[in-house]
Amino acid sequence: MQNGELQASVPAGAREEIAHFKDALADAVDAYIRCQTAPQPDAKQIEQGLAGVLRANRPEERERTVRSNGNDVLDHVYGRNLKVSVRRPENHPQWLAVKLSFSIMCGSDSMLLVYDRSEGKWRRIVRWQSDPYARINGAFGDFLEYAAVPRKNGAWAVVAAHGTTWCTSIWSGFSTDLIAPADDQHPQHVFFHTQEGYVRENAPAMRATKDGFLLRTLTGSLDANLWAHPEIFHYRVSGDRVQRIQPVATNPRDFVDEWLQAKWSDATRWSTPENKLRLKVAHERIAALRNPMAKDTTSFTYGPVRACAGNIRRFQVELDQDQGAPMYFGVLRDNATDTFLMLSASERSDARCTQKIMEKTAAASQWWKTKNPPSRVSTRPYACSSREDFVRMAMRAPR
Repeated sequence: MQNGELQASVPAGAREEIAHFKDALADAVDAYIRCQTAPQPDAKQIEQGLAGVLRANRPEERERTVRSNGNDVLDHVYGRNLKVSVRRPENHPQWLAVKLSFSIMCGSDSMLLVYDRSEGKWRRIVRWQSDPYARINGAFGDFLEYAAVPRKNGAWAVVAAHGTTWCTSIWSGFSTDLIAPADDQHPQHVFFHTQEGYVRENAPAMRATKDGFLLRTLTGSLDANLWAHPEIFHYRVSGDRVQRIQPVATNPRDFVDEWLQAKWSDATRWSTPENKLRLKVAHERIAALRNPMAKDTTSFTYGPVRACAGNIRRFQVELDQDQGAPMYFGVLRDNATDTFLMLSASERSDARCTQKIMEKTAAASQWWKTKNPPSRVSTRPYACSSREDFVRMAMRAPR
């Protein structure tokens, strides 16, 4: 099916066919898994068997350029390049998880099926996929990462995260859902959902932890020079209660960046109780300055990060503004847990903090040219002034 490169709409005929294709894939995988008699089957053998039945995991076909109305356009074929992978989660090996994906315009769409063995039979307990979509940003695209997560009293959940496909930028948004599997009395249901921004340079990586899950990716920075930095999304799960916890960053500067962009309900738990009121004022002040709806927005860059005398775990992070005086954030690192605590926010530099450990961030021009060749970006690379902007642009557009 043919579309202009920048047209993100899914052809009307393809929309219904995508839904039918997913149903057919789920029915075929259900039937194949039901035929497995071993209580702990080999996931790789099942993957190979499914790939043969579905004619999946073949060398990828590249999109062709065709002539249409006097113009060269890409011939987007929805549903080709079918991929299937099967694994048993290491922390919950009695489950079988099957991930399927196929090509759509400018990316892919994915589906996750999870099976449990009960009374000698395999049955599907999770089918996680997108709703029908009229635009490609409605697909579960870019990536799909998942893990088995313990909840409470022996119950388990599936955590699944997916990206958002679009054609014109490396900035996008991803969603994370915690899904309670279906049982004899209840259908599957989502009990936690969140949306965040990310940079589509590398696929995020997810793993289960002893009491939740952790996902690493690149996200947008407040710094107009830095643009992006590694971020950690770490959550603790207990029953239906889900809470973001540390670590959220790997160095003092990235911690300050995440603390300033996080909701105060999260940032307050990463702040020293003795100075919480002043820190809240500073947090709200930066939030107001970076609000894209404000009359005059402020651009930020990070100055040097300095170690402080008298405490090898204490650091000062400088945040410069194109309007107004710099801000200095005092941060304490716990080396045993790789976590940070926000201590202070002031317009005065701490005289004890003099040893540079990180330099002022460099200009963004070379980073932008390296990461964004002309064919991959829109003509307005500076359109996203905050992480919330590109989440909204990628995920809240009409579908």
